[in-house]
Amino acid sequence: YDYVIIGGGTDGLTVANRLTEDPSVSVLVIEYGPLAELEPAVLVPGLQAPAKYSRNYQSVPQPGLNNKSQPVYSAGVVGGGTVINGLFFNRGSAADYDTWEELGNPGWGWKGLLPYFKKSETFTPPPEELAAQYPISSDLEPHGTDGPVGSSFPNYQYPVLQYFYQAWNSIGISSNAQPNAGRAVDAFYSTLSILAANQSRSSADTAYYRPIAGKRPNFHLLPLHSVTKIVFNKKQKRATGIEYVSRNNTKTIHSVRAHHEVILAAGAPRSPQILQVSGIGPKSLLSHLGIEVIQDLPGVGQNFQDQPTYFAQVA
Repeated sequence: YDYVIIGGGTDGLTVANRLTEDPSVSVLVIEYGPLAELEPAVLVPGLQAPAKYSRNYQSVPQPGLNNKSQPVYSAGVVGGGTVINGLFFNRGSAADYDTWEELGNPGWGWKGLLPYFKKSETFTPPPEELAAQYPISSDLEPHGTDGPVGSSFPNYQYPVLQYFYQAWNSIGISSNAQPNAGRAVDAFYSTLSILAANQSRSSADTAYYRPIAGKRPNFHLLPLHSVTKIVFNKKQKRATGIEYVSRNNTKTIHSVRAHHEVILAAGAPRSPQILQVSGIGPKSLLSHLGIEVIQDLPGVGQNFQDQPTYFAQVA
């Protein structure tokens, strides 16, 4: 294959879809999880996704949480987190992306990324009744209207939510009607990754894989397989392929070569781990585990951060 992509989640499927627009480019995507059956628990917003599509972990004790160990939620399904998540489809602030560019990544600032944000979505403004009750902008300027991912709002919201905004405003937190134009702060009603026409979940699976499945002979997806190692040309320190196993037979190791690139898109928890077992990471750790060091990179596997989450039920 020209490209081998490790991980068939949000970014893996997006990149594979775009690369295979060129029929001369061959791409293999290897995904740990299965292809979702698109049951109601997946497609209907608000329902709990089946556990078979998750791949969760338990953290080591966290000093900042009084040494408590917490679950780390991750997806194990084609489409990744977009198949099981809470559907939030919002962007960060412009300053967040501009910082990426300032760190030495040309084109990764807000102005460089905005066209691609817009390219990805088909935005549908909220129903008039919803827009009249909550601070939601119908402005199309920061949105796309012809992309593969549906972006919209639910047709109904519980009236009690109005009191949440009143409470936030009463303590000095302003309402932000347009958080997708580069200022994602204050209290705002987030767009969701749903198709407005039928109010169903829009995921990387339904947006980037299923529309072309079986139609592009240069695009191959291998679900229910796990990558065990990235293979490197040690002298050039260049990735040349990968080794992988079937989840049904972990004893037999398969390999595949990449003529151009190996693209690592296995998610925040797994990508650093794959790099480490492949010899990329802190030398002290790899040597201790008996892993041959290809490149000493102390930052690999460090500084993982996840947002705190608070769930509330209102009866």
